[in-house]
Amino acid sequence: MNLKSCLTSIALLICLILSVEGRGETQIPFSGIAFTSELSLARDSMPYTFGIIGDEDSNKSTNFRNNLREKAEGKQLKNGAFLSANAQNRLKRGQALAVALAIERERMLETKLSDDEYQLSFDIDATILAFNFDEKAIVSSHPIRLTLLTSLPRKPTENDRSKLANIMFFGDTEKEWFENLSESYLITEFMKAVQDTEIRQAWRSHIRVKNIDLSPQAAKVLKDLDQDPDYMRQLIASSVSSSMSTRLMIPVLPYVKSQAIQSSMTLKFFETDLMNFKIPEASFHIDLTLRGFGSKILEETNRTKVVSYISGVQVQIIDIDFDASRMKQKFQAGNVKRLTSDMTENLWHEYELSLLSLLDQIVIQIDKPDKKWVEKRTTGKSKTRDIVKSLKNVKKQVIDQVRS
Repeated sequence: MNLKSCLTSIALLICLILSVEGRGETQIPFSGIAFTSELSLARDSMPYTFGIIGDEDSNKSTNFRNNLREKAEGKQLKNGAFLSANAQNRLKRGQALAVALAIERERMLETKLSDDEYQLSFDIDATILAFNFDEKAIVSSHPIRLTLLTSLPRKPTENDRSKLANIMFFGDTEKEWFENLSESYLITEFMKAVQDTEIRQAWRSHIRVKNIDLSPQAAKVLKDLDQDPDYMRQLIASSVSSSMSTRLMIPVLPYVKSQAIQSSMTLKFFETDLMNFKIPEASFHIDLTLRGFGSKILEETNRTKVVSYISGVQVQIIDIDFDASRMKQKFQAGNVKRLTSDMTENLWHEYELSLLSLLDQIVIQIDKPDKKWVEKRTTGKSKTRDIVKSLKNVKKQVIDQVRS
């Protein structure tokens, strides 16, 4: 081999080594799935989820975790990096970033629509967590909300509830309830979300839902309809956080209602001890007040009636660094539904749908204000143009700052 050929071979070898090394550095370890609480609390608060994957030695739990790791391996992220379920963390090179799927809460809900139809839904609030395992600190949290819903011609049984929960984790392979859901709904939606999520080593600014208050009228409605105020606060926080994460493409720090532990988050990974991670200080706080609920009949005949189910909230966004309120505005909206004489009116179900829809619409308006929407959905003495300007300022002074 002549000198030129030898030098060429050496250069190619160096390039190959650098290329492999470069690919190694773009791998972000995927740490699998965790509960955001110790297992005893998860067992009580998430009976269906824990019953399926909580026992790390069960076949179901092992199959789910193996499937999750297999699907995550090699998934490319927005920043060009790749998830790796097999990559080892490189502390000596300063790489301590890892990603996990964390389950925060579940809800199984049965709703009677009529004597011949029931609705059964199963919700899971989860989050894509990026964390620094060397410093034991959360880097970012990207909430996602998953809902599976089916209708039954009878009152749901416990077997029906277990079946719907099982579909969330393993899919409907027999196509009994869902034609196009042969694989795990949770894993499928997580993979879609994680590939659209920007994972960074650090974020300059953070935002979080800080306080959620209830007006006397809202508290009375919750009491009259036998709804837990603490669960309502958690539902509002989860809804706002997941909407902001998915629609505005920003991380949102976890909502923790206890003032004593607002600076930390507990995670229980499989095959590891319980770990506490520090939550970074937020530059922006979102304070919400649930103002109340109401209904109004718009049309009525002997056989049908059209009802608007109304919810109202107040949203304040506070810039902590400058000790300034970037927006404080009241919003309200009504979901319109036509009821026949043989349908059962589930008042809380309708109020909840109205509220969750309103919260999502507010997030959409922050991204791109619509003057007509603002005219119809805001209350108070502020002029429409001032509210639109306020929404635009939130986008510029808050959302864009978190993104930057």
